[in-house]
Formats: sequence, structure tokens, C-alpha cells
Amino acid sequence: MNEQLTIRVNSRLIVVLLGLLLILAIIVSNRLLFYLFYTVALLAIFAYYWTRQTASGLRLQRETRSDWVQVGDRLRERFVVSNNSRWPVLWVETEDHSDLPGYQASRVETVTSRGGKAWWDAQAVCKRRGLYTLGPVTMRTGDPFGLFTATWTNPKTQTFLVYPPIVDLPGLDLPRGMLPGAARSSFRTQNITPNVSGIREYLPGDSLNRIHWLSTARHGELMVKEFDLEPSGNLWIVLDLDASVQAGQDEESTEEYAVSIAASLAFKMLEQNKSVGLIAYGQNQVVIPPDRGRRQLGHILRELATAKATGIYPLEHVVTQLGSNFGRGMTIAVITPSTDRGWMAAMLSMMRRGLSPAAIVLDAESFGGKPGAQGMVNDLANLGIPAFLIRQGQQFNTIMRTVPLQEKKIYRVLGTGRVITQEAPAAASAGVLTPPLR
Repeated sequence: MNEQLTIRVNSRLIVVLLGLLLILAIIVSNRLLFYLFYTVALLAIFAYYWTRQTASGLRLQRETRSDWVQVGDRLRERFVVSNNSRWPVLWVETEDHSDLPGYQASRVETVTSRGGKAWWDAQAVCKRRGLYTLGPVTMRTGDPFGLFTATWTNPKTQTFLVYPPIVDLPGLDLPRGMLPGAARSSFRTQNITPNVSGIREYLPGDSLNRIHWLSTARHGELMVKEFDLEPSGNLWIVLDLDASVQAGQDEESTEEYAVSIAASLAFKMLEQNKSVGLIAYGQNQVVIPPDRGRRQLGHILRELATAKATGIYPLEHVVTQLGSNFGRGMTIAVITPSTDRGWMAAMLSMMRRGLSPAAIVLDAESFGGKPGAQGMVNDLANLGIPAFLIRQGQQFNTIMRTVPLQEKKIYRVLGTGRVITQEAPAAASAGVLTPPLR
């Protein structure tokens, strides 16, 4: 049985006509008028019965291929209306109340026979990320004479996620901390890692689990393994969703660009089997600890799909408050349009604690907001913090970047003839890649 079924009279003229025919038939005592009254009354009863029976026998099914898509993908949904009554359905109207922008699934169809079906496909290009609702659906049908209309609503709904777009970020290379990870370096460490660089003689204080027994047997004395330190792949993404620093509207806004970059960066690092975490203080305060795998990507994308830049906490507050969650040697990627110098000081504090921070700064001025992003990027680079500048309309396959130059070595010869090296101060280098505009 259909939910919330109501039947209404399309026009009160049929009621007025029945009343007039009955009154005239009684006053005039004309048999023909009585016959006419009975005919119209039976027609109205038959039309009501037809409408009720056909409405009770209609069923609607809607099928989606997936419960999520990404921005730019097509949502495809199939509607099937089946007639389980004994009466033909000359017309049935379905009105869909889904809140997905640009999605039109309403239709008028005919199901003439018992057990017959009518189906159609509805589709739309998803242009905006978010959590949407498919349904409910209101259906209408009526009798062949147009006297009655049955209306009922199927309250069943389905939530539907539109994930942010994932773009290619070939020019965005983040620094890496120095913890056990998945890449090889030539730095020695006292910690045990998967990379063995060589063996040496046993020294007092060496752990017994470092002893290489085959070499010990060959040399006749205790030999221990030496290990290389590896660049860490662990990454925290800090997404600035402070409402007061955002600029632009709809898809061309710092909010949408920042969310897309965060999603793309998480995808890129997780595909390399790195651990990625997310911090985003917006409509909700989201903290996802670092983890690996497809499940972690799905978790991050779900949060980013519904993230709103309505936060009240500035970036400096978020970084300072949650700084204790950042383990030593991890990489911190901050994505923000803010030009406040306060969070720059927080980045310096991270470096002193052994972290590897980087900044992805959105140029709010290009979105119609406050200027100063280019100066922030230059200052960060001068401090030795890799910084990347994103402007409105930029194609992400050519990201303009500003990174510190590699440290130069200065060689000095001592009076004894020994040669030593010293590190020269790092200077900043502005990126030379110009972002193409759409």
C-alpha cells in the first residue's frame, strides 16, 4: 500500500452538478433527470474507484549505481514504475524532491497493463561536493475523466556523497621528516630500520638483537649491524577553514580550492603507502589520526566532502592547540589563504621540534580577497620553509612554487692541513613556473 495516499476532487463542478440534477429531478419529477443524476453519480463513483485502485497498485523503485561520485562525474539513476492493479494506468506523474543541484528526475509515464512496467534513466553532472539526499518522491495519478487525483509520497530517502575533485599535483613536493618510512637515505641511526647499511665490531652498549651472527662466526668476534635512517612518509594535512580569511564564491573560492588540494594531496601520499592524517576546524572540528590504505582515503574524503569554511578558530590557534599531536619527524602541510603572521611563528616552532612543515598558500587577492599572499610565501621560503602559491584559475598540473635553495657547503683548510666543511645560510628562491589561467 502506498504511503500517505490522498484522493481529491479536481473540480467542485461535479458536486454542484449532482446537486442541481437531484433538485431539478425532485421538483420537476422528470424520470429523465433522475436517470441523468444516477448516471453522473455512478460515473463519479466509478472514477473514484478507478483512481483508488490504480494508485494502490503502483510501485516505484529507484536504483543508483553507487552511493558516491566525485565532482565532475555523472550521477545515474534508474526509476521503475510497476502496475500491480487490475486497471490500466493512463498516466502517472513522479515528482522527485532530491536536493542535488541541477538534478531533474521528475517524469510522466503510462503503464497500460497489469504487471506492466515503465522505466527511465535520470542523470546529472555533479558540480558541487557535499552530502545530498535522493528522495522523497511524490506520485500522482487519476481517472480517465479527470475527476479525481490520487497523491501519495514515498518518504524513503538515500544519502549521496559527492567527493571533492582529485587533481594532479606534480609540482608539489613536500619535505619529509626523518623517521622509519619507505625510502632509503644515507643517514646512520641507532634505531633499527628495515635498511641495513653494513656491519661493524661490537661496542659496549650495543643491543644484542643487532648482532649479525653469520659475520660473527666468520670473523671470530661479535659483529653488529648498522642501519640507515629513512625519510618518513607520515603526513598531517592542516586545512584552514576559518570563515574570516576565505574569499571567492561557489566553485571559484578559496574554500573549494583548499578542499580539492587537501583531497589530492591525501590521495597522492596514500597511493605511495604513506600515513596521512587530517585536521580541519570548520563547521565541525575534524581530527583524523594518520593511517594508511584505501579506508583512510575514504574516511578523509567523506570529511572533506562535507567540510564547510564556517570555522571561528584562526589557523594559529588550531596549530598551537593541536601541535602536541604532531610526532617528531613528521611532515605538516598547512593549506590556508590566511596572511596572518601568527601561524608563521607556529611553523617555526615546528621546525625547532624536529618537524618538517610546508605551506600551501592560496592567493586570496586573486579570489577578490585580501592581498599579501606573495609576501607570505617569500618570507616562509627565507625561513627555510617550503611554500607553494595557488591562484584562482590555476591549473594544478603546473603549480607555482617557492622553496628554499639547497644549502651550499663552504670548504675551509685549517693550519694543520685538514679540510672541513661548513653550511652556508639558506637563501630563498622564487618559483619560475607561471600558473596558466583559464
